[in-house]
Amino acid sequence: MKTTIIIDSKGFGSVRNINAIIEKAVNASCGHLPSKFRNTEITVLLTTNHKIRRLNRDFRGIDKPTNVLSFPQFSPKELAKIKPNDSIGDIAIAYQYVKKEARIQKKQFKNHITHLVIHGFLHLAGYDHMTDKEADTMESLEILIMQKMHLPNPYENQ
Repeated sequence: MKTTIIIDSKGFGSVRNINAIIEKAVNASCGHLPSKFRNTEITVLLTTNHKIRRLNRDFRGIDKPTNVLSFPQFSPKELAKIKPNDSIGDIAIAYQYVKKEARIQKKQFKNHITHLVIHGFLHLAGYDHMTDKEADTMESLEILIMQKMHLPNPYENQ
């Protein structure tokens, strides 16, 4: 898996080993998906609330910041045809939003970032949470990946 990481936020620039955290989360996610995903590419943008708000407004019609956005390049049906070196999409994460969210939820910041990268990556791989069944499937996989990384369940208070 080739992961391009773009740091567009002083906050993320100050997080020790942020690139390694992102890479580890992406690689752990790949380990739970079909092997065809291991030779694809993604981009992760580590950005500000201002930038993610613009992205959310421009692409989703929601004029407010959020923690993570995913921009898949393929529909779930098209994913069956991906080839090595295909870019499957982009993930954007907002520093200020995530920092505040982690503090409010009493989560370690690095664990929360790891979870959001996994969550975003699973969206690129065709997972969604629009129905209860989809949400259960996606959340179960997120929990499993976090457990394999020896990290806490992101859906439980810590």
